[in-house]
Formats: sequence, structure tokens, C-alpha cells
Amino acid sequence: MNTRVDRDTVVASLAFPTDVKVTECPRVNLDITTLITYVSSLSHGNCHFTFREYVLTEQAAQERQEKVLPKLDAFMEGKELFACHSAVHDFRTILDTLGGPGERERAEKLLARLTVVPDEPSERTQRLVASSKVNHRSLMIFGTGDTLRAVTMTANSGFVRAAANQGVRFSVFIHQPRALTEGKEWRATPI
Repeated sequence: MNTRVDRDTVVASLAFPTDVKVTECPRVNLDITTLITYVSSLSHGNCHFTFREYVLTEQAAQERQEKVLPKLDAFMEGKELFACHSAVHDFRTILDTLGGPGERERAEKLLARLTVVPDEPSERTQRLVASSKVNHRSLMIFGTGDTLRAVTMTANSGFVRAAANQGVRFSVFIHQPRALTEGKEWRATPI
């Protein structure tokens, strides 16, 4: 069987514009994972350790291989930064429990750059069914970002996938996570 295109009987053709303009979203919503990653001791050069906790050692190795902070800074540059009340409240609780002095100081500087807004999840977010990955806090954070028409920065890819599986897709910037580690450096092994 011979298959070929007969150019004399072309029924339709497609043309694509040569100068497609993508408008960049000027608003960024930071979730808890981003707030923690941004102030983490790991993200600020203290990644040359083997920790007692495997996940921290793994994050330190990832940071040595590929620094996360320059990517976060580049994405946030020139944009209006937001975080919802739930994110900031829970971030402060985690920081008070696990954060070291440098992490707390960086947190105050970061929080001073943000506009903290009330939790106001979008209508479509409220239709999501709760599960192990779709919890109340994530609904508040991502839903408020959706209401703000902002891109939500997150390391919580599990929620993003679970929401997409329910038909709700969020505008997100996903990055690698970093934990608060300054308080654990004293018992870690330098490498």
C-alpha cells in the first residue's frame, strides 16, 4: 500500500503565530515548604554534613549538587509575594520548634517581604475531596493562591498531583524541599 500526501488536494493547513507572548504572573503565593526551604540552613551553604536522619543527609547531598535558593530568588524577583495566614502561622510554629537562630533571623527578613492575607480558598478548591495528600492546610494555602490568581511556590508535589487527579490544576512552581537543619548540625558529621 502506498501512502503519500497529494499536495494538490490539501484541504486545510495550520499556521502558528511567530511571536507568541506569554504574560508572566506578577503574584507569587508561598506555601510552608517554600518558606522552610528559603530559610533553611541547608539552602544557605551549610550542606556539608551527614546527618543522623537519612532524609536530611539526602537533602544536603541534593543541595551540594544543585543549589535551590538561586532558583527561588530568580522566580520571586520583581514579583508581589503573598502567603496566607495558615501558612505563616504553621511556619512560625515549625520554626519555633525546630529552627536555629540563623533560620529564625532569615525567616523574619522573608516574612517582612510578604503580604500576609486571610485564608480564602477558591470555590473550585473547596470541591476537592480530602485524602492523605489533600488536607485542610493544603486546601487553604493552594486555594488562597488560586483566589489571588497567583503562582504557588511549593515542594508539595503530592498535593498538586492529588488535586490534578481530581480535575483541579493549580498554577505552581515546584522546587526541591529543604528542611530546617541548623539545630541538628551540632550532632551531624562534617564532610
